[in-house]
Amino acid sequence: MLAGIFGSVVSGLSLNAQRISSAADNIANSTTSGYKPTAVNSRTLVTNQTSINSYSAGGVQAISTQLVGVQGALGASTSSTDLAISGSGFFVVRPSVDGGETLYTRDGSFKPDSNGYLVNSAGYYLQAKNPQTGNTESLNINSATGTADATTNASVSVNLPAGAAVGETFDINIRAHDSLGNGINIPVQFTKKSSLVFTVTVGNVTDNNSGSTVGTALEGDASGPTYSVDVVFNSLGQIDGYDKNGDGTIDSQNGPGIYVPFVIGHPEDLDVNLDLSGTTAFAGDFTVNSISTDGASYGTVSGISVSPDGAVRASFDNGQNRTIGKISVATFTNPNGLEALSGNVYRATDASGDASANGSASIEGGAFEFSNTDIGGEFVNIILAQNAYRASLKAFSAAEDLSSELVNSIA
Repeated sequence: MLAGIFGSVVSGLSLNAQRISSAADNIANSTTSGYKPTAVNSRTLVTNQTSINSYSAGGVQAISTQLVGVQGALGASTSSTDLAISGSGFFVVRPSVDGGETLYTRDGSFKPDSNGYLVNSAGYYLQAKNPQTGNTESLNINSATGTADATTNASVSVNLPAGAAVGETFDINIRAHDSLGNGINIPVQFTKKSSLVFTVTVGNVTDNNSGSTVGTALEGDASGPTYSVDVVFNSLGQIDGYDKNGDGTIDSQNGPGIYVPFVIGHPEDLDVNLDLSGTTAFAGDFTVNSISTDGASYGTVSGISVSPDGAVRASFDNGQNRTIGKISVATFTNPNGLEALSGNVYRATDASGDASANGSASIEGGAFEFSNTDIGGEFVNIILAQNAYRASLKAFSAAEDLSSELVNSIA
């Protein structure tokens, strides 16, 4: 019986010592981003009773539970690369740029290292899918090099005076970009041919800086003639179709694109879809409503942003955006079954199940997740555990007295 008392007391001392230890850890990590506290609970340990008229002490077992699946409060950060997960799931990280064991964390305090790789405060590298290769690798924001885009679409909306005299001309200029980002000018002229027809011609394409001719605009492709197309309007002032042959018959509902074979020494040829659908032929003055194009001059990275679906985008000072990675949120059937490791990371176990990407969590850029530690609650836990520890010591002392009395009586 005395042995059972001592065993029960020792288990109680161990339980409450662990409770104080876990509370100390939780308090120490109360400012650690994404930290999930550990709770030490208990369950009874019952021994087989030798008789219904006697009691045999069993004791208590400590059950350590990680509150991994509990969402922490989110706070704003001044850094766009600080990340937080809203919902269940974990960032996928590795201990080195080149790989290592795949681990999981809620600590999204990511900053670029000297080489541009995003690494958190514990030294773990954020993993993301490369949009070019489809491979998951360490995310490097320096991979977003400068970019320039050629113009592929141009939209023109003007009003051509219905009462203009035959032979009267109206000119506009489409400002575009070649594949190297050079600015070029595409001159377009509208000439009144008949009461409901205007001829659209495109002149020599010139360099925006030097003014020199860089190419001659052709209809559709490299085999097309010099650009000259009749646009036929209906009685309502809307485009009815296009007469590409100039024979007075509409032969297409869509006008040809502008193809510019550049002179030697210039970038690849330009192929622009020309949309004139917003052009009208009403009575009144010649009016330019809008001329818009895509494409952009050369630009350098001006910022990084992360969308809720995990897409990492680089913004350039030329107004362009490019996706440089896709962050996946790993989820587990039983997140509390993960094995905690130093550095606020977790390892998948049989109890947690394998990682999957089936969750509905979103990623918040420029944010961080606070620790879940309830400092007030932890102090209460310490006080309760301390009192229970002292009470166990009293029970130990009483068992020791009983043991001494028994020894003395035998002696």
